[in-house]
Amino acid sequence: MKFVAVDWGSSSFRAWLLGNAGEIIASVETPQGVLSHEGTGFEQTLEQACGDWLKEESHLPVIMAGMVGSRNGWLETQYKTCPLKAIDLADQLQAVDNQRGWNLFIVPGVCSLGATLGVNNAADVMRGEEVQMFGALSNHQQDSSLVCLPGTHSKWAQSQGESLQSFSTFFTGEMFSLLKEKSSIGAVLSDNNPDPQAFVEGLQFSRQPGGFLNHIFSVRARPLTNTWSGGSLAAYLSGIAIGHEFVGAMTLFPEQRQLSILGKPELQSLYQLAAEEFGFESSTIDAADAFIKGINIIANKVINEHSE
Repeated sequence: MKFVAVDWGSSSFRAWLLGNAGEIIASVETPQGVLSHEGTGFEQTLEQACGDWLKEESHLPVIMAGMVGSRNGWLETQYKTCPLKAIDLADQLQAVDNQRGWNLFIVPGVCSLGATLGVNNAADVMRGEEVQMFGALSNHQQDSSLVCLPGTHSKWAQSQGESLQSFSTFFTGEMFSLLKEKSSIGAVLSDNNPDPQAFVEGLQFSRQPGGFLNHIFSVRARPLTNTWSGGSLAAYLSGIAIGHEFVGAMTLFPEQRQLSILGKPELQSLYQLAAEEFGFESSTIDAADAFIKGINIIANKVINEHSE
């Protein structure tokens, strides 16, 4: 049975009309993320984006994931605790009341309670990334695997077969943006050109003693002391930030040395450089493809029930 899949994040809205075999029939993308709604108008946004699809077949299930299920979204859904499988999320889809009588559902978010999983004492959460994670895991045959989803808040997740065991979030992307736009070192980061050599230099420096707070000041100090080669300082800072992400992840998942990198091509290339520097064997997975695979797995149960 056909259905509509929606990835509704903080700053963007993406939807796909999927066919009986899970293939993409049509798609739409808008900048109308959850944060642009201020708690209202979600049904109107869905109609503007997908109304033509639902006008022809109003009975189609609409399966939504991401921040649409957050406290600031359309309907807050409860987090489901790791370890869990995709079918566990399918069993807990939250129906959404709406004026148009559509069959709307939201995928619950996922939380990881490190103290119960033996990782660390930090609780962690995600919404939307879990769908991509399960899509990525469907490509794996080995018993245990490690997946990284780089971005504003990078996610590292460990699986056991089809089960998502635990995950941890790193503030990497947002911290880089804050340092670039709000800090005293921002003035020297005007060069945004790709510079793999400077990036790798940042990766290598992240492995030295001193820690992140000490290392980031070198972005300001090196040009002042004539110890900088003249490459991109933005790339160097990016290397420091991503390098510390890898340092932290290796303490959380010490047994893993094979890494699947799930994301956009420009970030995948940087993370592959980092993976090589830190001794990982890496492969890449397209984020949109992973979402489609994951949402098909999760939606299968409600679609089957709906077609009976």
